Amino acid sequence: HDAGVPFAIASGNARLSNSLPLLAAAAIGAGLDAEHALRAITLTPAEILGVAKDTGSLQKDKFADVLVTDRPLFASDSRVLLVLQKGKT
Repeated sequence: HDAGVPFAIASGNARLSNSLPLLAAAAIGAGLDAEHALRAITLTPAEILGVAKDTGSLQKDKFADVLVTDRPLFASDSRVLLVLQKGKT
C-alpha cells in the first residue's frame, strides 16, 4: 500500500471466503491500517476483476452482501450478528 500498488487480500478459494476477515486482520497485525485492509477484501478485488461497477462497495444499484458485527470487524472477539444477502437475512 505504501508504494501505491493496488492489492487484494484473497482466500484463494470461494469455500474459504469466510476467512477473509482473519486474513485482513493478519495484515493489520503486520502494519496495514484497517481502512486499507477492508478495501483489500472489498473494492480493490472488484476493481482488479473488472466488476467494480456492480460490486465491491455499498452503493445504489450494486450487488452487495452486508455483514453486521458487534465490534469492529477485525477485532479478535468480533461476532457476526446479521448477514444480509440479496436483501434477505
